[in-house]
Amino acid sequence: MAITNRIRKKKQYRKAVLKLRAAIKRGDEEAIRTRREKLKALPVPRQRYAHQATAA
Repeated sequence: MAITNRIRKKKQYRKAVLKLRAAIKRGDEEAIRTRREKLKALPVPRQRYAHQATAA
């Protein structure tokens, strides 16, 4: 399966989330701040079944 842009973005977002969680666990204030900013800059990945959730 080809790695599409969508998958690449999703991976990027997931990595950013994991790094933020790790920083929170460490309690490193500076790292938490930078990770939060990076996460906000990234586009949120598209939810696969979001349209079904809104309909129900």
